[in-house]
Amino acid sequence: DDYIKSWEDNQPGDEALDTTKDPCQKVKCSRHKVCVAQGYQRAMCISRKKLEHRIKLPGTKGHGGCKPCHAAPLAAVCGSDGHTYSSACKLEQQACLASKQLTVRCEGQCPCPTPHSPTSDGKQEPCTGQDLADLGDRLRDWFQLLRENAKQNGSGGLPTSPATALERSVAASCKEAVGWMFARLDTSGDLFLEAAELAAINLDKYEVCIRAFFNSCDTSKDGRVSAPEWCFCFWRE
Repeated sequence: DDYIKSWEDNQPGDEALDTTKDPCQKVKCSRHKVCVAQGYQRAMCISRKKLEHRIKLPGTKGHGGCKPCHAAPLAAVCGSDGHTYSSACKLEQQACLASKQLTVRCEGQCPCPTPHSPTSDGKQEPCTGQDLADLGDRLRDWFQLLRENAKQNGSGGLPTSPATALERSVAASCKEAVGWMFARLDTSGDLFLEAAELAAINLDKYEVCIRAFFNSCDTSKDGRVSAPEWCFCFWRE
């Protein structure tokens, strides 16, 4: 516990009121505590950790001249250090207390939205034609890798009917890996890829334009992608 010594108990007469004397002069604290003067009549032995905590704690008396934020309106901001603060005032206060440069990166919670990620109002930056073409190239390379891995693992074979016939049909007009992937996705074997079948390519987390890409493949706008539409999607420039 913190030890408190009062000069009123041991100093006779006017000496107890001598404001020129440091009340910590005659106080010896244990090794892990330091003496802190409370006015000119009291001295307190307080643990070093507790003292450091009091100094660092925002909003306490010892804020070291940094601006308090008692009446600051709460409007979360993301700081340049990647941390979310309840207000811009809190960010400025932390910068002052820590003696470091901090700026507001964006309003709201961290992380800040990037040009290719959903914005705070739920809208997404539109994907350009070049974005879709580049994504098609990456998907085609990925399909090729999957096909080669399936061959090496001996799992490249598809069910005999209707998928084998389907694969031959699609491969006639599609590049090999693209036609192979269509047959793998078309579990119903009806030569159309429904939304549920396309969902098997679960890359939304890594490719923000994946849904826009599949929507662009559906040129007939019937909510599904036919084999010719699928093939054409990977041939466009």
